[in-house]
Amino acid sequence: MISFRARLSSDLSVETDVVASHASSDGRFTIYGDLVGSIVEQKGRNAVDTFGLISSQETLSDLESILRVGIGQFYLFSRLDDELHVYASVSSPGLLIAELPGSAGILLTNSEAEAIRECGNANELDPAELLGVVMSHHILV
Repeated sequence: MISFRARLSSDLSVETDVVASHASSDGRFTIYGDLVGSIVEQKGRNAVDTFGLISSQETLSDLESILRVGIGQFYLFSRLDDELHVYASVSSPGLLIAELPGSAGILLTNSEAEAIRECGNANELDPAELLGVVMSHHILV
């Protein structure tokens, strides 16, 4: 499992210590994590071919159709239509998004502990939210 943490500033620039595994030359698409490949039209594709497909997409619906068949644990940041879109692959451990205190930006992480540490106080958790977190870990049920 990859450990992912990023911070978005007000201008939507991404700050992270994680090295991008793939990035388009025009800056529209960046992948963090392990893109293994995809299966498109019943044909297996490697990571390079899959990223080529991703980076050639012009619309969100076309991009999302490619992401649904992606293989691997990765996060995609795409800049389309003057907006930043963030996707977690179907096999990634998920992505938590929280506003950092003091308008310091937005935290993106796959660590529940880090989200609580950075953005809140564990003693202030709503009991229903805590139960939801516990129940989402199927191994504990």
